[in-house]
Amino acid sequence: MEITNPQILSFFKANLHRDDNGIYILNRYKDQTEKGYVDVNGPVVLVVSIEGNRVQTETGEEFSIINSVVHIWNDRIFFLIPRLGAWAMANRSMFLQIASDLEETDDGFLFYPEKNGAIPPVFIPAVSSITWIEPVLKKKLSVDPGFILYKHGIG
Repeated sequence: MEITNPQILSFFKANLHRDDNGIYILNRYKDQTEKGYVDVNGPVVLVVSIEGNRVQTETGEEFSIINSVVHIWNDRIFFLIPRLGAWAMANRSMFLQIASDLEETDDGFLFYPEKNGAIPPVFIPAVSSITWIEPVLKKKLSVDPGFILYKHGIG
């Protein structure tokens, strides 16, 4: 069943969590709680802003680019949300918004979160497909994100 109601989608996205068994939605109503695991096959939330090294999602979650795995594919930027172990996606217009802070290299891009150089550039690999998303989502994220890149042959 496809859910298209924006209010239900917002509720769903805001109530995603992760434990040792995977990603789940937690639904609370009065004194009742319901926990249901979900299969995630792509980005679960959208990125609404990138300011300096901070990323903010549509659910209000904020995290540092430095603490996330980041990839660029087809003029879209994907961030692995550290707390959730699932992907957030920034659309093409956001990619264009930060394009002046990107320096293209042979293997991807260097992102400069601070123009004054206070924070070193972050390397963002450019990937040729998004088939790498699923294996990372299926793994428990109890290790450093850099290890995940290496283990799955992404980096």
